[in-house]
Amino acid sequence: MIHVRQCLRLVVLPCFLGACVVAPDGSPAVLPDESGEAPDPAAEVARLLAGRFDSSSQAGRDGQYFPVQLMACHVDAPQLGEHVLYVEQAMMTALDAPYRQRVYVVSQADDVVVSAVNELDAPEQVIGICDFNDADRARVINQRVMTPLPGCEVVLSETDLGFSGGTVGEGCLNDYSGAVYATSEVTLNEGQIVTWDRGYDDEDVQVWGATAGAYVFDRIE
Repeated sequence: MIHVRQCLRLVVLPCFLGACVVAPDGSPAVLPDESGEAPDPAAEVARLLAGRFDSSSQAGRDGQYFPVQLMACHVDAPQLGEHVLYVEQAMMTALDAPYRQRVYVVSQADDVVVSAVNELDAPEQVIGICDFNDADRARVINQRVMTPLPGCEVVLSETDLGFSGGTVGEGCLNDYSGAVYATSEVTLNEGQIVTWDRGYDDEDVQVWGATAGAYVFDRIE
């Protein structure tokens, strides 16, 4: 059973906007946009992450999983990067008391996409800001102190289905429930975010996180 309190998220990018064809080697090729240029992978990751998702359907099918809401929205924070998102996760029974709040900075590095993770100071002061207008959301986030979580970056590479990735090695430190590090895996498409987050102790024994499989978050809006 996943322990939702210390979840760490990452993303996998599918064929952009459904505009995929097959390249000569059998892998998907991305069609250019109207400007004649291929879509920006980092921008597509940010777009596919943004929205309201929940795991209620999965929880209804399998009691090992909780009904959880995942909400993400774009934030204008140029000092952090071009593609910045505020991310909030909460039990469906306590949406006004999220158990996890983060700021993601999504960027491209060579042939991969990287999603860096930041903690917020006084996170209780930004609960629900995805419901604010763009200007107010940016103002609130830009007033906060953010602490990067080194080693928790999500690195994404292209596959024949889209993009896949996760945390690298054991560098994402985590001390919940006897853990010393955490790992994350995810799939992101137009309709779902599928995540599998796990914590391990100093003997590489899993001490928190789902054991049966990933959480499935369906897009609600």
